[in-house]
Amino acid sequence: MLMRLHYILNLKTEETFRDIILRAFMLKGEVKEGMNFRHFTDLFRRVRVETLCLTTEWIKSQEFVEMILLDSVFILGFFIQTETTQNIKKKEEILFHEEDILFQEPCLITTILEDLILLENQLPYVLLEELSIHFFANLKTMETFRDIILRAFRLKGEVKEGMNFRHFTDLFRRVRVETLCLTKEQIKSAKDKPPESIKSLHNADKLDSAGVDFVPLEEKNNLSLVITFERGILEIPCFLADDNTERIMRNLMALEQCHYPRT
Repeated sequence: MLMRLHYILNLKTEETFRDIILRAFMLKGEVKEGMNFRHFTDLFRRVRVETLCLTTEWIKSQEFVEMILLDSVFILGFFIQTETTQNIKKKEEILFHEEDILFQEPCLITTILEDLILLENQLPYVLLEELSIHFFANLKTMETFRDIILRAFRLKGEVKEGMNFRHFTDLFRRVRVETLCLTKEQIKSAKDKPPESIKSLHNADKLDSAGVDFVPLEEKNNLSLVITFERGILEIPCFLADDNTERIMRNLMALEQCHYPRT
């Protein structure tokens, strides 16, 4: 787990950078008078962050909460700085200074976005959203934290209003599952029914030899999982692969094996 690695190795440079971000939030954010670090940790506890400590015997509860706070503030600061600067006119409204090294190197921004998809790096989205409320009013933007992350991950327009997700990895799974348009009854049936073992799986060559025609599904959404088979015609969506595809797929598979074993 990335947070555990940071804690054990005591990466002072990164910790210092995160402390700087936390102070920037305290100064720039629309924070109530008298609110300090302790108030923020109390905010996290109100959304049950302490329950996560049941699986963290290697670190004290208070230290774990503080570490999650720093990581959460770093994530918020990263998205706000990279995705809202273009919409902010006044320099004093920008959260961090433009000379910060993180925002001078586009490759670092891309690397962080890729790391935020990894399952081991996830924080509950409800915590990030709850914390973001205290700062967005001061940014003079009509966007929400949800709007910003969807644009950053290039998922804007792919997520239905009101769709919930546990964290960023779960977000990438949900946008794909939503294309199936499953009913509540179908989802419940899938959860209740024990998974069947696949005894034989024919590859594309064998299906083609058997007379199956492969036709690309006319679907604008390249995240679609819809597959249809009728009258010997197998319609499948186009699968676009880039440098980040393997990372996403491996983490979605790990997520489903751990949290969605029957769906």
